[in-house]
Amino acid sequence: MCLASGEHTAIARIHPAIKGVRGAKSKGAALVSFNIDSAVSYGKTQGLNAPVSTKIAFAYTTILNYLLSFKSNQKVGIGNATTVFWTERESAIEGFMGAILSPSVDKEGDLKEVRDFLEAVRDGSSIPEIEKDENVKFFILSLSPNAARTSARFWDVRTVKEVIEKLKQHFDDLCIVKEYENNPEFPGVWQILRETAAQGKLKNINPLLSGALTRSILTGGLYPQMLLSSVITRIRADKKINYLRAAIIKACITRNNRINNRIVEVSVNLNTEMTSVGYRLGRLFALLEKAQKDAIPGAKATIKDRLFSSAATTPRAIFPRLLKLGQHHIKKAKFGVLIDRDIENVMKDIAEFPVCLNIEEQGLFILGYYHQRNVQFQKKSKETQ
Repeated sequence: MCLASGEHTAIARIHPAIKGVRGAKSKGAALVSFNIDSAVSYGKTQGLNAPVSTKIAFAYTTILNYLLSFKSNQKVGIGNATTVFWTERESAIEGFMGAILSPSVDKEGDLKEVRDFLEAVRDGSSIPEIEKDENVKFFILSLSPNAARTSARFWDVRTVKEVIEKLKQHFDDLCIVKEYENNPEFPGVWQILRETAAQGKLKNINPLLSGALTRSILTGGLYPQMLLSSVITRIRADKKINYLRAAIIKACITRNNRINNRIVEVSVNLNTEMTSVGYRLGRLFALLEKAQKDAIPGAKATIKDRLFSSAATTPRAIFPRLLKLGQHHIKKAKFGVLIDRDIENVMKDIAEFPVCLNIEEQGLFILGYYHQRNVQFQKKSKETQ
């Protein structure tokens, strides 16, 4: 009996190879195969241990090879995971999904259609070409290489409507005030993962992270914990706090709070009412850095270069010294009085400096710093104009 169809029919002893999975052998690898004695039982050999008819074996391998082909728009390959997706009948979302999850700057003609689709998803507007397919099933399969075989990383089935809702939630979670006008509004998976990799190189991405992230986007589950910790580790290493890294941190904390029914909400812009100690300490650090820059223009090294990582992890050991140093800078700064007033407002809800901050509070520290610095940058831009 065929395990897939339930029919009594001829069973495939050897399944055709699957080609196009990132990291797998160029000649392809089988999804179903048995080539060692410990994997067989009851005297059966090769594919007879997992009976699938020759018809089904031919069908699924032919379809997968088509979806994994070079020109296919129905796949996303990041790291060592390759994800393919399709609907039970033809739907426009099939062609969009690849460009949404892994946008290419080379496909200018596709970008407008994809952007129009994403803007409609973000705004909650109706999408005529998709609306009629809301109840159509959407299939997701993630594959990865495993020695001479291909492994199924995850499998999910939901409706087109559910997938659109998950995409909207993902981009809502990522949404944060931009650092520069040309920052990507709808970053793809590879753009997100690149921020976790040493030197920003895709080859340095944790191989387990790409599949886990794609799965969380399409299913609405928690982002992988290593996504938050990896971004924070990169910030500690290179001291770069950019738009994408801030967006990733905001998305991870926002989704954690929502799924775990926490009331704390991380805003898109600066939130002066947020009482999180980590967030307020990040804002305070940005203000102290501003005072230093105003007092010593052109300084080769700032407190961010020397003390940011320590301040974000062990604030009690760092901030008393920073505040003392900050008073000297405030006296020399042109607008020191204004900075001093802002520092006083930020510190009013900080009863004491914590000994250390956990990983989520470190993320909030970085967000507080990013938001406060962005406000200062915008003020400076207006003054220049």
